[in-house]
Amino acid sequence: MNKRWEIPVKDWDRIVGLVQTELRSVARQRTLVSYSDLLSRVPSFSGPDSHALADMLGEVNSIEEPYEGHPLLISAVVTHKDDRYPGVGFFAAATHLGLNVPEDDMGRRTFWAQELERVHEAYSRRGDR
Repeated sequence: MNKRWEIPVKDWDRIVGLVQTELRSVARQRTLVSYSDLLSRVPSFSGPDSHALADMLGEVNSIEEPYEGHPLLISAVVTHKDDRYPGVGFFAAATHLGLNVPEDDMGRRTFWAQELERVHEAYSRRGDR
């Protein structure tokens, strides 16, 4: 069977849609979701450290409509359960989209907080889109 990570290729786009729907719901509520809680809502991955999940979150970021001329990193709403901070994949996705991600920890925390606020603001304005 042809797979993309642990996901059958034929199911990939459908699961991307499910993940995107979940992230949009979280964003509209102006909250966060942990990687493990996201997996309980979309149980298609081998675990919270799944390469497929990281790849898919990056893809969802790339297909989200920009907000005010800036890429919208909707995966900012997904964090580790223990420290409520995103994984390294979030910053890699931001870099991939051409954003200038700080190297230092404090700069990254500020960058993430600003991106999270943008996502919450965008989805409070966009409604059910």
